[in-house]
Amino acid sequence: MVHRKRSQRWKNAVTAFFIMKIECFLSESCGSYHQLRQNIELALAELNTEAEVSYPLVHYEEALGMGLKGSPAIRINGNDFDEGGSPGIA
Repeated sequence: MVHRKRSQRWKNAVTAFFIMKIECFLSESCGSYHQLRQNIELALAELNTEAEVSYPLVHYEEALGMGLKGSPAIRINGNDFDEGGSPGIA
């Protein structure tokens, strides 16, 4: 069996492919941002993993169009973290 040393560029590409993507959609009136951010940072540290985390603000009509259910609405790798609720945000 031949083992080839992988280039750093290849390793970076593979790592980027497998990094978790977390999107936390928030309404302008949502007061959960700071606690949510802290909870996500703690969870990632406990799991010893990395993630690309974003906190976009969304308006009601936009949330309906995206099928978001509440604020914050969290998606991990494009999948809803919590499937319950009705579309929309307050």
